[in-house]
Amino acid sequence: MVKLWFAILAGTWMIAQPAQAFLTSGRLRLQAAVGGALTGFSQELGTLPGSNSIQEYGYNPTYGATLGVDVTLFKYMSIEAGIGAWTRSFSANSLNVDAGSTSARGFTILSAQIPVIIRFWPVSWLNLGAGAYYARAIGDFSAGSQGATQTLEGFGLIADEGGIVGSIAGHVSLTGFGFFLELRYVHSLNNLATAVIQAIGVRTANYRDWQLTLGLRLGDTPKH
Repeated sequence: MVKLWFAILAGTWMIAQPAQAFLTSGRLRLQAAVGGALTGFSQELGTLPGSNSIQEYGYNPTYGATLGVDVTLFKYMSIEAGIGAWTRSFSANSLNVDAGSTSARGFTILSAQIPVIIRFWPVSWLNLGAGAYYARAIGDFSAGSQGATQTLEGFGLIADEGGIVGSIAGHVSLTGFGFFLELRYVHSLNNLATAVIQAIGVRTANYRDWQLTLGLRLGDTPKH
């Protein structure tokens, strides 16, 4: 039994030494984070003959989680590839011009996002990032508070989107690991509107998200 415990401890030490050296080298970081977001839904309205209503979309708070691998390219630059799961929620506020009445309804859906971000590190505790992402909506919209659902096709949106990402993150570092607070802005560039909502006067539709996350980082920031 003593020999077994000795072998386990010796093996753990042999693995831990190169692992610690790698994590403190500043070449690679594994990051996991959870947080909240504000999702906006924007649309460009066209002129529709006989239209008597106006619809506006507001930001709603949501939540999500991300995983990422960040690799140092140069002394002040790294690249991160990751995956995130976010709920997107927005409220549709309708005004009937003729009747003078208003109505509001909330819509929520799950989105899987794959961002690739180039990060610039002016100092070891701060980075600024810019990149692109691909995302796909999963499932149907939950509509309102009564458990109702609505398909993407019924709402008039496509599932796949791509766009740009902007990021700023601050880091608190310990030996081989640390914590970070990151703010991202995500904006879809392709037109998500289908013929369903284009038929009622919507020319284009896009998402825009503000994502704030708090996370754990394995690995040191790039050496300066």
